[in-house]
Amino acid sequence: MIPPGGQAYVYKHDDYNIMLDKVIKPAMGYGMVPVSEIYETHGFIGLCFSIDTPIQVDKIMETDQHNEDVQNTMADEIRKQTAVAIHQSEINKELPLNSLSTEVVEQAKPGDYSKKFAKGVRIRTT
Repeated sequence: MIPPGGQAYVYKHDDYNIMLDKVIKPAMGYGMVPVSEIYETHGFIGLCFSIDTPIQVDKIMETDQHNEDVQNTMADEIRKQTAVAIHQSEINKELPLNSLSTEVVEQAKPGDYSKKFAKGVRIRTT
């Protein structure tokens, strides 16, 4: 097993086609991308690979930042869709509803001074 952020040397077989067909191509179906294509990938990057050269640490760090951005964008979209779904549910109940707010707040534990977030979505019907 490869630890998060780690690298593993895969046995270099004389026939690259066997390695490509048995190891790399199946994993690409699950989101593994060549390190050379990291900048061109728009979705979440779970795994990346390089043949014959180790992956540089800055590439791993850039991929981590890229993944954080992708997850934040996805979370924002999910919050918007949730607010719309709740709003639509209330309309179907024919209840008077002038506005709707949803909010997600990360609570800090005592002594925890790390960066926290708060995000919200507001829908106005008037």
